[in-house]
Amino acid sequence: MSAFSARLTRLMMSHAMMWLAIVIMAATGLYALTAGAVSRSQSDFGVVFASPDQWVADNQRLSFWLNIAALGCICILMHFITRAYKVPRTMTVVHITLFAVMCAATPMLTVGLCSGTVVCLLTGVAMVLIFSCFGNPRPQRRVFLAFFILSGAASCQYAFAVYIPVFLAACAQMRIFTLRTVLAALLSIITPWWLLLGFGIVSPSDFHLPQIVSIFTSIDLGRAIVLLTTVALTVVLTVASYLLTVLKLITYNAQTRARNGFLTLLTLVTAIAMVIDYSNLTAYLTLFNFCASFMLAHLITIHAGEKSGVGIVLIIITYLSLYVWTLAI
Repeated sequence: MSAFSARLTRLMMSHAMMWLAIVIMAATGLYALTAGAVSRSQSDFGVVFASPDQWVADNQRLSFWLNIAALGCICILMHFITRAYKVPRTMTVVHITLFAVMCAATPMLTVGLCSGTVVCLLTGVAMVLIFSCFGNPRPQRRVFLAFFILSGAASCQYAFAVYIPVFLAACAQMRIFTLRTVLAALLSIITPWWLLLGFGIVSPSDFHLPQIVSIFTSIDLGRAIVLLTTVALTVVLTVASYLLTVLKLITYNAQTRARNGFLTLLTLVTAIAMVIDYSNLTAYLTLFNFCASFMLAHLITIHAGEKSGVGIVLIIITYLSLYVWTLAI
């Protein structure tokens, strides 16, 4: 039995399982789209431009494949973060496997291009830029670009604005919180809007309040319950993972502690944002899955053992069961 458990653990943490999970994510999304089982968001969460949900809404197939391509880029980004910044500290791809399965459980995140995918991808890029600045005496260019991305993207999805204070706190965690860095951040926050107005791309009359329709009014009660159950499961797994690894994480070197500290802060703020801004919940959910999968990977790699594979299998089965439940209602 122990030999079987060891083989199962190696399989669950392998590249083959990662690719299978990505295929499952794409296949479940395509099936949900073809079956017409999931309603797309009809809200516009932009303050100048339309939110990503509306970009190619008229072409469902194109929207689906663009979304899958973007989710694939997120998976590549996750692999890069692990290789370059040792998050988690042990080289693994299990976090990508878990991320793909978590996204598959919520077809609203996979059936077409949506705010959640764009928020996760661009915030992940900004995260990499900030990670690369640790202890750098001249980080201003990368800080400028990170905040430029967040501020500019807020024009089409206000959820990005939530993360601007988080990244300011990250500058302190990365030991680059100086007057020049703060000025670079503030200038980069202003610059996208200055360019949009200065070049006549938009006018003051183009600014508008987001036309919000709560996600819970666009889906029936049964699917709302499944969605909330899925989110609750991810929250419980994330909190448990943090509590079971925090003592180990504080023994790491300063760089690793800083990066994991930022990941923890990002996870916490995203969870709070989902509660407060529940009408826009799916805009945060992909990023929350992104953070949760890293924290689960910490737990799995820190407490790696022969029975870890069983735990991964149970998590995968649970999330895929939630997907089946969504389509069965």
